[in-house]
Amino acid sequence: LHNVGTLRTSSGFRLGEPLTGMSTQTLLGIWDTAPYLHDGSAGELEDVFRVAGGQVYEAEDGLLGGDAIVPNFIHINWDSSSHGRLVQLRQNGDSVTFENVDGGSGGAGAIELRYLPNSGGTVQITVNGDHVQTISMAQQQTHFEWRRLRFEDVPLTAGASNTIEVRRVSTTSWQSPALDHITVSRPDELALAAPHRAALSLEADDVERLMRYLRELDGRDANGQVGVRDRVFRDRFQQGAFRWVD
Repeated sequence: LHNVGTLRTSSGFRLGEPLTGMSTQTLLGIWDTAPYLHDGSAGELEDVFRVAGGQVYEAEDGLLGGDAIVPNFIHINWDSSSHGRLVQLRQNGDSVTFENVDGGSGGAGAIELRYLPNSGGTVQITVNGDHVQTISMAQQQTHFEWRRLRFEDVPLTAGASNTIEVRRVSTTSWQSPALDHITVSRPDELALAAPHRAALSLEADDVERLMRYLRELDGRDANGQVGVRDRVFRDRFQQGAFRWVD
């Protein structure tokens, strides 16, 4: 098993014990296996090279500000795949504040939000009262699709003394975003994830080449289509994979 820095406190158990790592999986067919990683935390292939694990803090355990609420009947009106409950940010300025957040040994960390955007707009985090970052939310057609936003280079104080506020700044429609939880990646988790996160420093053209290479490992093109020059028995006679060579 390999601990590559993607384990979270929500990752589950193996044989009744906390997970210590993951087994190595094949990359063949990766064009058709999203979402990625053991818990689906990377929705797209490009996200694999950004994600890191850490401590999960449930939104309903935070301090609510403004008109934010913990709604009832989320299994009917929202999405039952939330991790516990969720917090609906109904107005601009609504917030969730997490206290006593563990920053590990202190230093630059990362914060990931698992949320239902419903509408476009912006969301802001404030760390320990002075570090502020704002990221745009993409609008989507259905509110039954979780998204993730990652804030990088977040300064964390050593120990469980950090305060993190998540605030709705604006939206582009009447629909309200909802927050399921945040994941705080401390410097130690980012250090474990550094090998795969090294792709973040690549030029855009190199990232595109890497994605294309991974999607074409089993002979298909970047869209998953089988080419006419593939090896005839590559897929062991699976339906639709048999092609003659020129």
